[in-house]
Amino acid sequence: MKQMHESFSKSISVLLVLILVFLLSGVGSFQVHAAEAPSITKISPTSGKLEGGEVIYIDGKDFVQGLKVYMGGKEAQLHTYYGPNRLKALAPPGDAPGTVDVKVVNPDGKEAVLANAYTYQAPPEMIPAITKITPTSGKLEGGEVIYIDGKDFVQGLKVYMGGKEAHLHTYYGPNRLKALAPPGDAPGTVDVKVVNPDGKEAVLANAYTYQAPPEMIPAITKITPTSGKLEGGEVIYIDGKDFVQGLKVYMGGKEAQLYTYYGPNRVKVQAPPGDAPGTVDVKVVNPDGKEAVLANAYTYQAPPEMIPAITAITPTSGKLQGGEVIYIDGKDFVQGLKVYMGGKEAQLHTYYGPNRLKALAPPGDVPGTVDVKVVNPDGKEAVLANAYTYQAPPEMIPAITKITPTSGKLEGGEVIYIDGKDFVQGLKVYMGGKEAQLHTYYGPNRLKALAPPGDAPGTVDVKVVNPDGKEAVLANAYTYQAPPEMIPAITAITPTSGKLQGGEVIYIDGKDFVQGLKVYMGGKEAQLHTYYGPNRLKALAPPGDAPGTVDVKVVNPDGKEATLTAAYTYLADPAPQLKSVTPSSGLLTEEKEVYVLGAYLQPDVKVFFGDTQADILAYYTDGYVKVKAPVANTEGTVDITVVNPDGQSHTLKSAFTYRSTPDPNDRVDTLTDVGKVQITNVVSKSGGGPINYGYGNKWRVDNSVPVTFEGTVTDHSGNPLPHEKMTFRFLGHLNVEGVKQMEFITDDNGRFAFQMILPPAIGEHVYYLPLATHYYDIVNIEFYEGIYDASQPLLARKIENVSDRDVYHFSLSIYNPW
Repeated sequence: MKQMHESFSKSISVLLVLILVFLLSGVGSFQVHAAEAPSITKISPTSGKLEGGEVIYIDGKDFVQGLKVYMGGKEAQLHTYYGPNRLKALAPPGDAPGTVDVKVVNPDGKEAVLANAYTYQAPPEMIPAITKITPTSGKLEGGEVIYIDGKDFVQGLKVYMGGKEAHLHTYYGPNRLKALAPPGDAPGTVDVKVVNPDGKEAVLANAYTYQAPPEMIPAITKITPTSGKLEGGEVIYIDGKDFVQGLKVYMGGKEAQLYTYYGPNRVKVQAPPGDAPGTVDVKVVNPDGKEAVLANAYTYQAPPEMIPAITAITPTSGKLQGGEVIYIDGKDFVQGLKVYMGGKEAQLHTYYGPNRLKALAPPGDVPGTVDVKVVNPDGKEAVLANAYTYQAPPEMIPAITKITPTSGKLEGGEVIYIDGKDFVQGLKVYMGGKEAQLHTYYGPNRLKALAPPGDAPGTVDVKVVNPDGKEAVLANAYTYQAPPEMIPAITAITPTSGKLQGGEVIYIDGKDFVQGLKVYMGGKEAQLHTYYGPNRLKALAPPGDAPGTVDVKVVNPDGKEATLTAAYTYLADPAPQLKSVTPSSGLLTEEKEVYVLGAYLQPDVKVFFGDTQADILAYYTDGYVKVKAPVANTEGTVDITVVNPDGQSHTLKSAFTYRSTPDPNDRVDTLTDVGKVQITNVVSKSGGGPINYGYGNKWRVDNSVPVTFEGTVTDHSGNPLPHEKMTFRFLGHLNVEGVKQMEFITDDNGRFAFQMILPPAIGEHVYYLPLATHYYDIVNIEFYEGIYDASQPLLARKIENVSDRDVYHFSLSIYNPW
């Protein structure tokens, strides 16, 4: 049993390793057989409205995710893909009543058609009629909610009452409306008319009556309250009848502020100030001038005499410098009064009311008791003699009891806590005779300061000096420590090799690295990028003189240095390669555009046709360059040589042929030559595919690295098309930056190969595997005959017969090991 368990465990381990290798290899997919052509067996329902929008269920087989549905030649919106046997779509609008075909087109172009499968019905004729109006009467000023019942009401209709358009509030359907009656011109009955958008109308004669408004004669029955203060402001409720919105109220001939109109029987106002104590009339005047008067309805009361008195002061003593919060209790305090303490005005902080105040004590002149006085705005005053005592300030003699910490670095900056007593705000701190920066005054018993730089290692006194000059000293309280000796050492370099032209990011690990140091590689100073601390640096490698290993040296500002011998290797650049050139021939003076396909072509590469250097027209990648063939004097074939800036070169023998006259066998190029484009291979960093991420077999391409597309171009009879100028477009999803274009020319056998760097992918789709999750986009690709220019679309023709219409645009993978 134990042996069986061990054997099973080993089998599982081997299986997991194989799955991981399978995923990391970039394959991670499965192959599928060619899809069958779809077929349609049933449409439900088989008819609907001409304006479209009907929900249609389509049954059949071999429906593929991403398909399109057409009805009568118009694309229908695909609502739900249930699977290969059922779809749900929304019917598009029809052009005219009658039957149409229904077509399903899979992403691979295979399609199914069900002839005369769906009928667009002619819309019924709508002749409106009105059967009832509710209510049948309303106010002359309009605004009444009217319900209109009938038949064949059409959305977008208009309603008229007595020739005036009524506001249509709600269209419930073909049998009911809700409208707001417009204002009438005069009392009496009017017709009601409904007009459909097509002009057909219905009229109900004498259907609605505008009522004459009732006559409003106001009257006042009650005032509440019936008296108030002479200065006014009292809230008054007036009860009566026939009060009209917009009325005015007068009390003793002065207009009162109308606060609230409750309705025809009650208003709320604010009493205006009275001229003198006594009773006054109250009058209400409607907007039409009709008025009501209640004689002697309201009494203005004489104000009571206010003679202030002080009964208590809290607290009764405070600091000589003032600022103490004082509460004064008494009676008849009037808003706007002033407070004095010992003859000086105190700041009035809060007037609570006639019985209490809050003030801030002003500074005293000398310790002792003083009177407190309150003066009302009318000059009447109250005095409480000897009510407040200014206290003499206590004598503050500072003392230091403790320093924390008691030692620190010679360069200073250490945070120091000083404990003691009688520390006064505004004091100064000295350490070894140098003033320390006071950081925080916590109170009379604690301070926080920053130690100043010391002159030399050793102990120093700490002194605190109050603003009055009194001071405290703690002898030998703080020790400046001698700095440790820093002798640098290098323990590791990452990475240990890089390009000869330099620029590689290098991490240097070790110890005792000091801020301000310098780094040298092979005797050349490297740019210090980041000083992380005494144990790590980041630098940029300088250019090397020649391939090979060099020492790495770190030199501190004091001259102490560390060297790691043979620590970094400058790598020789790979030699350039040439694979093909297209086209491979041209006229002597034509200066033809030629595409060079190769590898390891550096940005400043030079291209020679024989001994003559060609102009570089475009550097696409390190494997794809466009040049202009130089003018030649004689016919014949020449070698093409590429030379990198480091002197390394590669030659393609007899790669280009110069002719004095056109080849009689050359065909005449037109914009209708291309019949089909077939992609035969895609070379990408993670493997081109084909691969299946759930949407069928497609090529896979990476972003931000060179990708090579290879294939063939044929005519309408399937024959290879040589020397055909084409355009490839990659319609990436990252805004406008996602669209990339590349031109190419087929070779003598109709084959093409071009290389380009694709933009980043967004990662709109997700493909889950047991150990990883892939994120990718499905991006459309297009081929054009000629050079595509959006501003001149007639210069190129889009090729519809292509082997591939889209690719998997790979974004990233997240591996999730068990």
